[in-house]
Amino acid sequence: MSHTRLFRWTAPWLLIMALSIHAAANERIDVKWQTDFAQAQQSRIDTGLPMIVFLTMDGCVHCERMVLTTYKDGSVQDQIRSNFVPAVINASHQETLASHFRVRMYPTTVLVSPDNRIVDKIEGYVPPRELQRRLNVIRRLYAELKSIETR
Repeated sequence: MSHTRLFRWTAPWLLIMALSIHAAANERIDVKWQTDFAQAQQSRIDTGLPMIVFLTMDGCVHCERMVLTTYKDGSVQDQIRSNFVPAVINASHQETLASHFRVRMYPTTVLVSPDNRIVDKIEGYVPPRELQRRLNVIRRLYAELKSIETR
């Protein structure tokens, strides 16, 4: 088989493979929010990661807006997936948990430390950049604490 024929045969396959690899690299995997709070708590304990708890309720316009913008943002998703245990609580169905976090408005986002302390509480809609900033503060804090503990 000549080089020209070989190139004609392999070039399309190489292009398809390159495009597939590029598409796979750019495809984001959505955050898997845990709806079972007890299971999320256990994951927090098992992993030693802080937990992000998104409290929402049926019919909440700003909650939906936050889901469609802030939590769909790629950098927010990457940060949550890598550094937090994500949990979502629908207060319309889990009123006890909402009262546990003393929710006054929706949405509310609560950041819980690995040792079960509330370290940040964000009431209302938060744009992606602001949430990313607050997640970074918590991530850096717990990365520092972890490095001190391992010394």
